[in-house]
Amino acid sequence: MIRYILLSVILPVILLSWSGILKNLDLAFYDLGFYLRSTEPIEERIILVEWDEKNLQYLEETTISDNTLSSLIEKIKAQQPRLIAFDIYRDIPVTSPNLTDQENSQAYNRLQNLFRSTPNLFGIEKVVPPKINPPKILKEKMQVGATDLPSDQDRMIRRAYIFPQLTNEGKPAGIPYLGVGLATKYLEKQGWDSRMFDDNSLEVFNQQNSIVMNPLKAFAGAYNDDKAGLDFLINWRKGKNIFKRVSTAEVISNQVPSDLFFDRLVIIGNVSSDTGDRHTLPLNRWQRTDRTGPYGAETFGVEIVAQTFSSIVSAALDKRPLMTPAPKIMEIILFLGSIGGIIKFIDKYRFSNKNLYVVVLPYAFSITGILILCTFIAHRLGSWLPIAWILASMWIAYIALIYYLEREREQNKIHALEGFNENLLHNLKNIPENISQGQDAICDHIKEIEYTLISEHLTDEEKIDIVERLETISDTVVEIEAQNNRIRKYRRTSEQFLRYCFLNVQESGKLFDVNQTAKQIVSNYFIVECENKNNLRLNLIEQYDPKINYFSQVNSNSKINLSPAALEIIIVNLLANAFLAVKAKGKTATNRYRPTIRIKTRLINNNIKFIIEDNGVGIPKPYLKKIFLPFKSYHNEKTGYGIGLYLAKKIVNIHRGILRVESVEGKGSKFIFTLPIIMYRNHTSTFNNFLSFFRQN
Repeated sequence: MIRYILLSVILPVILLSWSGILKNLDLAFYDLGFYLRSTEPIEERIILVEWDEKNLQYLEETTISDNTLSSLIEKIKAQQPRLIAFDIYRDIPVTSPNLTDQENSQAYNRLQNLFRSTPNLFGIEKVVPPKINPPKILKEKMQVGATDLPSDQDRMIRRAYIFPQLTNEGKPAGIPYLGVGLATKYLEKQGWDSRMFDDNSLEVFNQQNSIVMNPLKAFAGAYNDDKAGLDFLINWRKGKNIFKRVSTAEVISNQVPSDLFFDRLVIIGNVSSDTGDRHTLPLNRWQRTDRTGPYGAETFGVEIVAQTFSSIVSAALDKRPLMTPAPKIMEIILFLGSIGGIIKFIDKYRFSNKNLYVVVLPYAFSITGILILCTFIAHRLGSWLPIAWILASMWIAYIALIYYLEREREQNKIHALEGFNENLLHNLKNIPENISQGQDAICDHIKEIEYTLISEHLTDEEKIDIVERLETISDTVVEIEAQNNRIRKYRRTSEQFLRYCFLNVQESGKLFDVNQTAKQIVSNYFIVECENKNNLRLNLIEQYDPKINYFSQVNSNSKINLSPAALEIIIVNLLANAFLAVKAKGKTATNRYRPTIRIKTRLINNNIKFIIEDNGVGIPKPYLKKIFLPFKSYHNEKTGYGIGLYLAKKIVNIHRGILRVESVEGKGSKFIFTLPIIMYRNHTSTFNNFLSFFRQN
């Protein structure tokens, strides 16, 4: 049974993983970790020079021209920044509508000269198809970075490439991502060096410290690798104003401080709503602004370059951790701890009489809370700890184990009842026969006394006294016979219970004649069990739906998953209940009362409905919820044993049916149970027809 429980946990988790549900949950927790972070100070090492709608109007250019870009670089270069980068594609000349052709040609040549004479100036290239070429001069000087970004299935940017391209052997090829290249160049100025290892990890180090960017091998836990390149997680910086920003027009018109760009990284980028590249980040997944995508506010590509740069440089200089996947051993420890914890709590309360699901539920929520807290603490420390598969395993184990224990508890109840019945049957085995023998002996003695009365000479008073005593003895014999019949009936009920419990092979072939079977069961019951029904003037009404027989003939490939023996147990117990109800009412009712029991069958939507209705004493309202419990009887007389209705309910439920009761005290009861008809294909017949076709051909 344990292997079935393990399968019931492992298979759903695998299916949930394949469906992507667990991955989406892990990504949501990961993004929420950034959203819940406290605000960080402005990154002083970076200045963003933005090309936006105001610049379009001020400079009257739809795209930043060579003339404007040249002027912008010259202004920035004059303040001696550590690095200059422009996140704008410039592989062909871009003219200004405000200049003549000659002036535009001069502006282009001026820009090319700036490319040659500025060793700390970097351009961009798109290396993953569709490709966009970089400026040729910067390419030759190896002052170019890639702008390609890996996105996840929800189009969210959580990673950056170290190198977007790989060789056939899986080694880095081409140029690094712009943010990574700028970070290594920036750190070189402060004595840091960099190197690649055989496992494709990039180390940036100096004599005292080092940081290592390990490319993701399994993104978000057990998910597929990104085969396009070497990628790592960006540790996003959170804040209302993360970077200092100025507009292109402000720089060109000398409206910025004279030392604003000194020894800083300056990134020129397009942030116009029409032409700027925009992406969704974990930081703004739940934010709503004017610039929104499917998951909230969108961020321009130039900001992602700055975030990547800051993630690496702050890890080296500020000891702000890089984001890395948590070690697998941590996931395994949490998995074993959560599964072990839920098993411990379930085992602790497994013998409680209360609902096990409800008792253990607070502990399941507590474990869930601890796992979520662990992932947020790990996130704060720079580790991504995927817990979705652990949560799924824990909750599925919670449901599967409790379901198994509840089934086991039900089986134990059945076994206990079986043992009780076996013991009772053993103890009652010879009692009725012994009582019957005693009755026979008493009757013989009565006959002898009667014979003596005839032959002996006694006074009339003595004869009268003896006759009265004989009548008393006869009444006692009748009472003993009645009690003996009750013992026999109890024994038959117990035998019936055991008969069902050990009924291992059930008749599940074609749909048997339900109407005829039910009619025979009713007839046998009233012939064998209720010989005195005529004394009650019992009115028995039987109404069997002929549609059932027709359905059986038309739909030959149909069956009812119930044996006639089990059906007999159900009907007999319900008939016995109805008979006791009308008998009890007959003792107190007027002569106008006519005890009536009605038996019906109906075919409704491929289900067979049985109705057994009586006009007896009815069931008191407080008992309606208890009558199907074992050893609960609502009869005033000590003739009910509380097993029959319980057994009938069990059989119906096990066979996917429904048994319910409708009753009004003093007016009667109606027991209704429904059993489904199962339709199946005769695959053997189809296969034989298939073979016959080939034989004929």
